[in-house]
Amino acid sequence: MLIALIILFMGLVPMMVYALAAWWLDHWEREPLPLVMAAFLWGAVPAIVLSLIFQLTIGFVLVVGFSASEAGGSAFLAIVVAPLTEELFKALALGLLVLFFRHEIDSIMDGLVYGAVIGFGFAAVENCFYFIQMAIENPSGLPLLIFLRAFLLGLMHGVWTSLTGLGIALGRHQSKPLLMIAYPFLGLAAAILLHAIHNTLAHFGILGVGLALLLLWFVVFWIVVVGYFSLRRQGELIRNSLNEEIALGTLTPDQAAAAVTLRNRASYGFGLWWRSDHRSQTIKGLYQLAAELAFQKFHQQRRPTHVKQQRVLSTRQTLANLSRKLCG
Repeated sequence: MLIALIILFMGLVPMMVYALAAWWLDHWEREPLPLVMAAFLWGAVPAIVLSLIFQLTIGFVLVVGFSASEAGGSAFLAIVVAPLTEELFKALALGLLVLFFRHEIDSIMDGLVYGAVIGFGFAAVENCFYFIQMAIENPSGLPLLIFLRAFLLGLMHGVWTSLTGLGIALGRHQSKPLLMIAYPFLGLAAAILLHAIHNTLAHFGILGVGLALLLLWFVVFWIVVVGYFSLRRQGELIRNSLNEEIALGTLTPDQAAAAVTLRNRASYGFGLWWRSDHRSQTIKGLYQLAAELAFQKFHQQRRPTHVKQQRVLSTRQTLANLSRKLCG
């Protein structure tokens, strides 16, 4: 019973912490928590189930239909089939987000966050499977496996799928149809390729695991760099947008200045978010809408449509109402 609780805790909790951290880091415009939770659950349930079905089916065909050896079939599944199926079914959630919640993927950071959260959901359940298998076959090896999969290599699924999210977000920022399609496919291809390289390296013992670790953290470094410049770009976009809103009378200069202050923006994730008093909720809404309006205006300028224009006008009016409430 104790081992089962340890497995569940170490499989689920670290990944939930990573997902929450990814959500919190996007301090300019945090994504709706219900949608983030749905993304995590997609990775944890449908993506896992669909991947298993396809991998078991392909494995059966290899052994029975093509008389492949168990070792050869296992290697093929791990290096080719697993990266392909897992990244495709994780990417399916991002596709559904674009289809039904397109306006939520406003920035590059949004793509990184949603991709990472889906990947962490997948890793949470996959880790539990690996931990259960190790507990049955070699209980003494369980602590090392937990350390490797939950911590040392814990970011891997989130990192791979964040590349797909990055591709989708970059596609959203393009005005040329060809690039709008090409970037998501490039992001998915990068996720599949790096996942396959990781799984290949893992077949070469300690040296392979060490190289896989270097690969993972090399990619993490560049994702952090991309995320940093994305956040800087978001800040500049919001500042420029709010200068216009001050001129239009939507916000007061003090409110606009507070909305683009990093300390204030960061506080509403683990500060204002937990407070339920009316003023705190109004301030949180103002910060969120200020960012949403900036991104709506950005997308309207790149590809103008009547629907986008109406959304800008509606958000501007709501923001003005919040401004008046805080002044009253």
